[in-house]
Amino acid sequence: MSTIPKKVFAGILSVLSLTSALASAETSLDASVSVANLYLYRGLNLGGGTPAVSGDLVANFDSGFYAGSWVGSGDTTWGAEVDLFAGWAADWNDISLDAGAYTYYYPNYDDYDTVGALSEVFLSIGYSMFTLGYKEFVAGSKTSYASFGGEYKAFSVLAGWANAEEPQGQNWSNDYGHLDVTYAFNERVSFTVSKVVHVSDEALADGSVISDDDALFVLAYSLPIDLD
Repeated sequence: MSTIPKKVFAGILSVLSLTSALASAETSLDASVSVANLYLYRGLNLGGGTPAVSGDLVANFDSGFYAGSWVGSGDTTWGAEVDLFAGWAADWNDISLDAGAYTYYYPNYDDYDTVGALSEVFLSIGYSMFTLGYKEFVAGSKTSYASFGGEYKAFSVLAGWANAEEPQGQNWSNDYGHLDVTYAFNERVSFTVSKVVHVSDEALADGSVISDDDALFVLAYSLPIDLD
């Protein structure tokens, strides 16, 4: 499992300390730690089947704005991962809106070891039990991702389509679609079945992390942290 250098922890603590101070004056501060049997990211197993450990801290303001950080053990290629994000969310009866940006920081991977080098904007619109989302990288990649999901009681379903960037000179598509079905046993334990349902034969033959051979089974446990 990858480790995060001490200077990265120091930077994270500085950001989170500022977030904590702001949140205490405005509204609420939420935090949690999670563990899962693998790192599932948009239908793909990025951790090579190794367990994933993560933690997050989010400040939610009365105005609808929020900001925070997510730290994970990372994947087998880029190593440990630190995400910083900010956005604005609001609800009007059955309609919801969420918009913001993420920056993904990988201290052990040279291409993305600078905050802002890999960044993404997102927008999601919800109505009742359904949500339509769109994400697009604005730095470090040309990949976009669209999703449509719904939830009913303890069950949720998500269909996603990744318009993936192809390396220069590659003449086939890396685009793929996936379907996730999740059952929340309770507020802490969830079980997800994820399957890539569409990908080109050339991308499969290339030996990338995209595979439609078997479904992925993810058991996750999340523990909220009381900061009051």
